[in-house]
Amino acid sequence: MQAVIFDLDDTLYDFTGLQEAALDTLYIFGSKLLEVDKEKFKRAFLWGRDETKRILGHKPACRSRALYCQHALEYLHKNPITYTLTLEKIYWNYILEHMVLRDGVKELLDYLKKNEIKVAVCTDMIVEIQYQKIKRLGISEYIDVFVSSEEAGVEKPEVKIFEICLKKLKVLPSQTIMVGDSLEKDVIGALSVKILPIWFCTNEKKLPKEYEEKSVKSVTTMSELKQVLIGGKNFC
Repeated sequence: MQAVIFDLDDTLYDFTGLQEAALDTLYIFGSKLLEVDKEKFKRAFLWGRDETKRILGHKPACRSRALYCQHALEYLHKNPITYTLTLEKIYWNYILEHMVLRDGVKELLDYLKKNEIKVAVCTDMIVEIQYQKIKRLGISEYIDVFVSSEEAGVEKPEVKIFEICLKKLKVLPSQTIMVGDSLEKDVIGALSVKILPIWFCTNEKKLPKEYEEKSVKSVTTMSELKQVLIGGKNFC
């Protein structure tokens, strides 16, 4: 094992747990800013999100909260140039101010650094906000390689984004582990380029049998992940 590639959101920290509160904060702020009913603003934002994804499909920009807000404002017949960036900032500021690194991540990263194992982050999100998250989590010094879907032009599980990670890390797939919370994106994506994946699943769902047969492992905590990596240091 010469490198570990991590997903960021819902792997190194709990994004889903913050999402609902961040959105509610945005709905309250947006309704007051635009002087509309909160439920009306919420409907507009959700429409804007769906419209963005309808237009862009799985292109990286489909995750842009600025575009969600722009389309929401257009839906409400409000000036998007005046309000879009203000609304986007409210959403992301809530995430950045409340995000917390999962227990055991620092210890795991210390172990990897001490053992000269390279670390990459591979993420489906706009690069600017992901940089801010990594700095906010205080783990910048541990990250050797960063690859976003915005840079790759495709999202996981597309092969290209994993190939860019390997190229930057200067390692072979057989020397690499992928750790992520998504079976579809992280596990299937890693397997497609012959990287051995570890499924990070906090809700303790059982790993489907077809993945067990492919030697995929699953963990529920970072401490458990560290033990798997220590115990299987040469299992790639």
